[in-house]
This record gives sequence, structure tokens and C-alpha cells, in this order.
Amino acid sequence: MTPHTLAIRSEPHVEIGSIILRSADVLVERWCERALTHHANAVRVHDEALRNQLGPFLRSVGRGLIQAGDGEPVDHRDDALDHGEQRWDSGWSLTEVVRDYQLLQLIILEHLEKELARPLRYREVMAVGVFIDDAVAASIAAYVANRDLHFRELDRDRVNTLREADRRKDDFLAQVVHELRNPLAPIVNATRSLRLMLPNADSAVGDTIRVIRRQTRQLARLLDDLSDLTRIVQGTMQLRRTVVDVADVIEQAVQTSAPELEKRAHRLVVRPSSEKLRVEGDAVRLVQALVNLLNNAAKYTPPGGEVVLSAQRSGEKVEIRVKDTGIGIDPGMIPKLFELYARAGESDGSPDGLGIGLSLVSELVALHGGSIECFSAGAGQGAEFLITLTAYEGPVPSESTTPPRPMDIRSRRLLIVEDDADGRESLTTLLRLMGHEVESAPDAARGIETALAGEFDAALIDIGLPDRSGYEVAMELRNQMTDPIFLIALTGYSLADDVQRALASGFDAHMVKPLDTEEFGRLLAKGRPQS
Repeated sequence: MTPHTLAIRSEPHVEIGSIILRSADVLVERWCERALTHHANAVRVHDEALRNQLGPFLRSVGRGLIQAGDGEPVDHRDDALDHGEQRWDSGWSLTEVVRDYQLLQLIILEHLEKELARPLRYREVMAVGVFIDDAVAASIAAYVANRDLHFRELDRDRVNTLREADRRKDDFLAQVVHELRNPLAPIVNATRSLRLMLPNADSAVGDTIRVIRRQTRQLARLLDDLSDLTRIVQGTMQLRRTVVDVADVIEQAVQTSAPELEKRAHRLVVRPSSEKLRVEGDAVRLVQALVNLLNNAAKYTPPGGEVVLSAQRSGEKVEIRVKDTGIGIDPGMIPKLFELYARAGESDGSPDGLGIGLSLVSELVALHGGSIECFSAGAGQGAEFLITLTAYEGPVPSESTTPPRPMDIRSRRLLIVEDDADGRESLTTLLRLMGHEVESAPDAARGIETALAGEFDAALIDIGLPDRSGYEVAMELRNQMTDPIFLIALTGYSLADDVQRALASGFDAHMVKPLDTEEFGRLLAKGRPQS
């Protein structure tokens, strides 16, 4: 809990609390009406127990807002515990429980603005959000407790079988990503080397290199998406939250998606907002979500189509829309569109795909407390995706006057420890073309021997070596070397546990194959932390 959140929690909000307290029954009815159109299984909102439980919860929220800071206990969490337990008993998914609260929060804010006949103040919005967040946490706790009890009551062998199957699935996906990164890395390295060796290549050669580069980037993005989905499922995805300018997100997404749109000769129309739009979140992940939508629009739109990207303010929300003139979506498919492995079309004319892009977008948006919706009139009518996020109204942090550290282009003495011959040789060639002095070793034993015999600025070490792991190599070098050397784990393993294990073993940094040369340069410029 941040100091900012604590401050808001301690402030009484008598005016809005009183409105919620006296309007509880009205808010319940409005939630039921809205839920009928938002929930995939809307019939559940007619469950009398669920309807009756919301009233006491809303009244406790109202009392809590009125009494905040005076030492009186806030009892809304107790009602939220009942809410989570009832949702489990009624067969709701955990995602539906969270979306239930998101919908209720939206209805509360709309009702407050109508009753007050004025826009809500930033701290009033935040106060409602704090109480809703408390309720979400309590409901999830009750839901998970009931779910765990349910599994404990199942036959033990069946539970173990299900868990083992789930673990194997996650392990399989992680291994697939790792195995695909290994052959992808030398292809990317070789393509970059060709660009450096043939800066003035004729058009045919240049076009060929660009095709390889474009397709390897697409493959790398798919692997990154799979890795991110695994992180989200395992609960290890972490957002680096800052105040984000939506215009910057749009600009970066357009730059990233430009090759896909140009390849299919689409016309991209960008309609930015006339006012400054800011949200609180992770800029990299928001760009990633928008890139997925733009690439999806390009993919499902016949050549020569139009893609419109727009952003606007709607009350306390920021709306980002991606609309295309593509093949459209069967309305019956829309409720399942954001499920993992679901695809927008299954006809002979629809593009191939893994069905992970929209699922990832949905999860990333949900992590930001937002929502995503899809609209389409059917086949041949195009599609529109709407991302809705909460607008940021707080103070804007002053931008740092320190310029970002540039990529280090000075020649360095580098060591590569990699057992895959193509990966080792292609990376050696690339780094030499970039001006570095490079030596390499095919296994742990010769890597350690070479590192101890020479004076290297940095070493890039694979983790899956044949004789000893890269973790052991890092620990051995830290134990034996007195002079500092910058150790980088360069590997196909990309999950949070992999990063933590690498740093705990003595590595200074963890990088995923194929090597990001710009990030590598920044790491060299930053240097090894002083011990």
C-alpha cells in the first residue's frame, strides 16, 4: 500500500458516501441491467442471493467512505467475502468476479456524477477505487479459499493428475519458446551481419534482407507473447507503473506496426485526441497491447484496406479504438474472442494464427484495471476494438533532465560461451563487425579457462551448456576472479524465475535470445555495479 493510497484511505468523503448509502438499491438494479449485456452468462444476475448481497455491500461502502479516518472499523470487506463465496457457489470464473467489481465501480462513478451534477474530483474517484480494490482482494480470497476447498474434496489422484498436466503444459510452452529462440538467434545475428557487410547492396539483396529481418521480428514477437502469457498465468507479470502519455504510446505502437501495415498496403489513419490524455500504467505493456491490435487488424484485413487508430476522453476514462475494414467477426464468436487459442475466423480464407494475441491484450489491459471490447456487424463488415482505461488526473512528475544513456559503441573485449555452433559463430561475427574484439568457447570448461586466462570486459554465457550450467560458470568465475568482469546470461529461458536465478548466481544481467544489440550496448555503457 503506497503512502498516496494510505492518505486517500484516511480521508472522509461524506458527500459521496451518503449518496452511495441511500442509493444502494438503485445501484444494484443498474448493475443487474448492465450485467445482462456484459456477462457472457448473464442469466446468473437473476440469482436472488447475488442480488440481495450487493445491497449490504454498497451500504457498507457508503458508511466506510463517511467514517474514513475516525477510527471506526470498515466492514465492507466482510460483505465482499460473502460476495466471493457466493460467486464460487454460482459457478462464476475468477475473471468474472473481478469484472463484476469493475462494472459496479463504473456504475457507482456514473451515478455519483449524475447526483452531484458535477465531475467527480480526482481524490473522490480514488477513494471509491480504494474501497473497490479492498473488496476485490477480499472476494478473491474467499473465492480462492472455496476453490481450494473444492479441490481438496476431489479425489486426490485426480487432483494430482490435473495439476501434473497443467504443470507439464506450462513446462512444455516454456521449453518450446526456449527451443525456438535458439535457432532464431543465429538467423537474426546473420541478418544483422549481412546488413553491416552489405550497406550498399543492390535492391534485390536489400529487399531479401529486409524480408528476413521482418519475419524474424514477427517470430520474436510471438515468442515474447507466449512468454508473457506464461508469466500472467503464473502470476509473475510485473508492471512498471508510471504516468504515461497516451500519445507516446500510440506513436510507438504505430512505428512498431508500420512494417505489417505497409506489407499489406493498408492505409493507416491516426486520429489523436485534441487534449492531453494520460493514464497510469506500464508504457511498454500498453504499447505491446496496441501493437497486437494493429497487427491483428493488418492481418485480418484484405490488402489495400484501412485501419483507423483513435484516442479520446470519455468522462473519467480514456478510450483507444482500433477499427479496420477487414473480414469481420461472427457476432457469436465475440464472447469467446479473448480466450486463449481462440481465433477470429475459421474459414478457409482466414489467416493462420496461434490465437494468443487477443488473449494477451485482454490480460494486459486487465492488469491496468481497464477493459477491452470488440464490435463487428459480421462477415465482411470489419471490426473495432475498444480499450478503456482510467484517465490519470494527478500531478504529472517532472521529466528528468538527464538524457538517456546511449548505446556504447566503444570497442570492448568480449567472451562468448555458447555450445550451439551456429549461435556462437554468428554472434561472434556480428559483434566483431560492430567493432568488438571477441573470443568464444563451446562449453563451460573452456569458457572458464578462457575467462581466467584473458582480460575481458564482459562475457555472454548461455545457460544450457553441455558440461556445466551457465549458473555454475558464473559462480565459478565470481569465486576465482579478482578483477571485475560484466557477466550476462544470454539464454532462451525468459521467465521471472530464470532471471532471479541468473542474478542470484552472480550474473550482472539477464538477456533473452536473440541478442538485443542496443540493450547490450546500454548495459556495457552502464558497467558492472560496484560491490
